[in-house]
Amino acid sequence: MRVKDETFFELWKRSVLSSGAYPEGFNPTFDDYAGAEMFRYLFKIAIPMGFGLLTFVTYQKLRLNRLFIFIWAVLLAGGMAYTFFELNFGSVFYYLVMAGYLVLIITVLSLTQEMNSNRNL
Repeated sequence: MRVKDETFFELWKRSVLSSGAYPEGFNPTFDDYAGAEMFRYLFKIAIPMGFGLLTFVTYQKLRLNRLFIFIWAVLLAGGMAYTFFELNFGSVFYYLVMAGYLVLIITVLSLTQEMNSNRNL
């Protein structure tokens, strides 16, 4: 959603030029901006995608353990905190992503009950 507006590109361009991290004469293009935003998007969805794939494979092939549940609860909480601190309250997608993280965290924590019920069998 951030790539659709030219004002976001201009703000990004000013912040890149004022950072001093690039040599003098460097002029960032819209392609650079789109690439940076795509990388940011992929970084944001990597945790939930990794969680889904790894959980499926783990549940099918291996048994769950408490370390698995702890690590993914921490990663999901970190992803939720990363999203929360964007403070983009005007976007519906902000609330949907936050709700999605809450559902994933509740699902991970409910795996503890699943793990305990399998041991009792």
